[in-house]
Amino acid sequence: MKRKVSVIFLILIISIIILLLTGISGKLKREDLMAERIKKLPEFTLPTLYNTSFSSSEIKEGPLLIVYFHPECEHCRYEVSELFRSSLPGSGIPVLLVSRAARDSVSVFLEALKYPETGEFITLIDTAFVFEDTFGNSVIPSSYLYDENLILIDALYGEYKIETILNRLKESE
Repeated sequence: MKRKVSVIFLILIISIIILLLTGISGKLKREDLMAERIKKLPEFTLPTLYNTSFSSSEIKEGPLLIVYFHPECEHCRYEVSELFRSSLPGSGIPVLLVSRAARDSVSVFLEALKYPETGEFITLIDTAFVFEDTFGNSVIPSSYLYDENLILIDALYGEYKIETILNRLKESE
C-alpha cells in the first residue's frame, strides 16, 4: 500500500513538472514570436489625441522613439516630462507617445507637462489595446527605439533615464 502511494505521488510530481515546463516553453515561444514581430516597425493604426487617424506606415525612416505610457503612472510622468525637457524636441526625431488612457486624461497630463508644439511628437490613444496586441507588452512605461531603417535597436521596459534613451538613439545614427 505504501509503495502504491509513493508511485502515485511520484507520477503526480512528474506530471506537474511536465505541465510547468510545457507552460514555460509556450510562453518563451510567444515572446520570441513577439520579438520577431517588432524587430521591424510593425503596421498599426491608432487615433491621435486630436481624433485623426495615424498609421505607422506614415513613418518612412528613423530614428524613431515610441513611448508607451499612462498619465496616472508616476514613472511615466517623470520619463515623459524629462523627454520634453531634453534635446529631443526640435531634433527632427519623431516620437510616438502611446497611451491606453482616455483622451481627456492624456490631454490634461500633456498640458500640465507643457507638451511641446512640434510636429515631431505624435500622441496616440489606444483604448482598444491595439498597441499591446501588436507589441505584446503592457509594461508602462516602455520605450521602443528604432534606427534609421526602422529596425528595433532596443525595447526598454520600465523607467529609464532620458540620457540612456537619447544615447541609444544617437548610437543608431
